[in-house]
Amino acid sequence: MKKKWLLLSAVITIATVLAGCENPLMVLDPKGPQAKTLSDTIILSILVMAGILLVVYVLYAFMLIKYRASKMGKDYEPPHVEGSTKLEIIWTAIPLIIVVFLSVITVQSTSKVESTPVGYEDQEPLVIYAASSNWKWHFSYPEEGVETVNYVNLPVDRPVEFRLYSYGPITSFWIPQLAGQKYAMSAHVTFIKTKYL
Repeated sequence: MKKKWLLLSAVITIATVLAGCENPLMVLDPKGPQAKTLSDTIILSILVMAGILLVVYVLYAFMLIKYRASKMGKDYEPPHVEGSTKLEIIWTAIPLIIVVFLSVITVQSTSKVESTPVGYEDQEPLVIYAASSNWKWHFSYPEEGVETVNYVNLPVDRPVEFRLYSYGPITSFWIPQLAGQKYAMSAHVTFIKTKYL
C-alpha cells in the first residue's frame, strides 16, 4: 500500500512539473530589446545562483567526507579553536561581492529597459493608451482613432509607448516578451517604452 501511494505521488508530481512545459517561459522568449535585456539579466542571475549552489554542494560533500566521525578514533577530541579572522573575512566578503555584482547588473539593465530602444531615439513612437477597468484592459490608439478591449496590435520596427492608467484600483501591466512590468494607477499616468522586433 505504501508503494502504491509513493508511485501515485511521483506520477502526480511529474505531471504537475511537466504541465508547464508546453510553451516556453515568456520571459525567456523575448520579442523586443527591453525584454532581451531582462531575459539576459534573469539568465545571468540564475547562472550565478547555480554556481553558488555548486560550490556549496561541493564544499558540503568535501566536509562530510573529510571530517566524518568514523575516520577518527573513539578517544579523539577535536582541538579548541577560537576562530579564524581570515576565514570570517572571506565568507563575509564573498556574499558582499555577489550582491554588489548583481546590484550593478540590475541597475544597469533597469536603466536600459526604462530608456527608449537603442536606434529608435529619433523616431516618434506609436502612443497606445492602456487603461484598466474591472477585469479588462482598454487599448486606445489616438493616431488611428481605434480602441480595442483585451487585445493589442503592435507595429514592427517602430517604437511603442504605452501610457498606463486605471479606472479603478492599481493594476499590474506586463507583456513579458516586450518589456518590464508597470502599475496602472487612477491618479497617475505611467509609461512603458518598447519595440516589437
